[in-house]
Amino acid sequence: MEQHNELLDQGTEADEPVDSFGCEWHSNFVRAKSSRSKTMSETAVLLDLMRKGFDPHQPMDRDCIHDCVIEVAQDVWWKIQIKSCYNGTSVNLWTRGSGSTAPVSPGENTKPRNNTGYYNSGIHLIAVVTNEGVCYYDTRLFDANQKSFSIRQYESISLQEMIDKI
Repeated sequence: MEQHNELLDQGTEADEPVDSFGCEWHSNFVRAKSSRSKTMSETAVLLDLMRKGFDPHQPMDRDCIHDCVIEVAQDVWWKIQIKSCYNGTSVNLWTRGSGSTAPVSPGENTKPRNNTGYYNSGIHLIAVVTNEGVCYYDTRLFDANQKSFSIRQYESISLQEMIDKI
């Protein structure tokens, strides 16, 4: 056990080499920092929802418009989009952000990807993960054409209070 703890104490993120993608090398399955941030945020939200008594379900398709769903009443399901906001205050309300979008595939017959608003796609909640924890926002708070919001300008909601209004 002591040897295991010594190994854990020896390495820090600063000691690890960073490649051209901004990734520390951990194995042959290197992931970009943004992908790791997304995974950490999804895990934080799933744990938060489970602690609140929900059984969150995730889609199998990584390009699905929602990140998870929860049943809030019998046969009433809410779609949740999970966002990371560790180093800022702005949260996108559209699938591809508010700027230009990358093409679907390179080549002469390429076309831009569709940029869809979460409100227009039936997303009920935006779960935002910050350094302080998980906050939830009702998408009905935002204008259908609004591209982003600041977590400092909007108050997060209580899931239980929102559910009690059903």
